[in-house]
Amino acid sequence: MKLCLKSQDLWSVIEERVPVEEDQLTEPQRNILKNKKQKDRKALFQIYQALEISVYERISKAMSAQRAWEILQTTYSGQDQVKKVTIGDAKSYKIEGVGEISFKTKSGKIDKISEVFYVPGLQSNLLSVGHLLRKGFDIHFADKYCTMKKKNHMKELVSKNIVQGHPNIDGISEVCEECQLGKQHRESFPSKSKWESHSPMELVHTDLCGPMCVPSLRASCAIYLINRSSTKRLQNSTPNEAWYEKKPNVTHLKTFGCLAYSHIPDALRTKLDDKSEKYIFIGHSERSKAYKLYNPKTKKKL
Repeated sequence: MKLCLKSQDLWSVIEERVPVEEDQLTEPQRNILKNKKQKDRKALFQIYQALEISVYERISKAMSAQRAWEILQTTYSGQDQVKKVTIGDAKSYKIEGVGEISFKTKSGKIDKISEVFYVPGLQSNLLSVGHLLRKGFDIHFADKYCTMKKKNHMKELVSKNIVQGHPNIDGISEVCEECQLGKQHRESFPSKSKWESHSPMELVHTDLCGPMCVPSLRASCAIYLINRSSTKRLQNSTPNEAWYEKKPNVTHLKTFGCLAYSHIPDALRTKLDDKSEKYIFIGHSERSKAYKLYNPKTKKKL
């Protein structure tokens, strides 16, 4: 294949990347760029012609001859040390190929992982931690489990100072159940909202077609978070800040459906009873700095 491309004076587009931008180019430079793009299309066509259908599928999404050649090189070429993978016990296994696999997530969504090594010598599937870190994942190992979280827009909210009070999510903290049951105490929180009107038109309520109820508690929590997240229409701001003209504080945000512990007042328990009870977090209160909780035993909301 390499000899074929060289014989037709097309190998240069494999070695040199063809620029895409045409801004600020002179007319002679535009003509040179046009000629390079024509060569790139011819080289890509020649590569397609030389491949079987099963191999063509691997490079069908390549937009340039150089990218198609890189995929073929990664999959079928390389030195012996490149074609082997070394695992924790220092044993090396031969890589027979590189491809893409599809899998179903816990939510039922079909997702894909690219650049997967096919190693027949291994008896189980291995996931490269280094590869996941390069892809932007946060990884945490504890007990028998490995937790992976995609670095989402929340870090962008903190870096651009769009919200205040966001916790450090570089590490994942564990909750000590024994500590919660034996030491939990109740913190004070205001019974009324922090924001109150002090002049006419400072706080306005309208009722055009409501009140409208969201279909579920999960949707209600999602709307609460959306109003405190960045949007495309607002540059470095959130809907909450646009409305209240103050950056929202997110120190109180919790994961929907997570385990929560509610303090039991002294009057409702004996000295040896647990000081808290297990609940499920289902949302945030709009009226005060409090949480909405659900008791799975009594099936009641708090």
